Amino acid sequence: MAALDIAPGGRLLIRGGTSSVGMAAASIASGHSVETAATTRQPEKAEAPTAASPSAAGRHT
Repeated sequence: MAALDIAPGGRLLIRGGTSSVGMAAASIASGHSVETAATTRQPEKAEAPTAASPSAAGRHT
């Protein structure tokens, strides 16, 4: 998280949050106490980021 300059309690927006890389990013961020929000183009997968990170908010864009 240091490379992103995000401290615990910070926020991270993950574009493509339902991809394997996006889900991994959400999981890593959650482990560092970073609040996450994620986007997806597939409404049927909108809840997937929430499963990877309790703080993630699935958003359909």
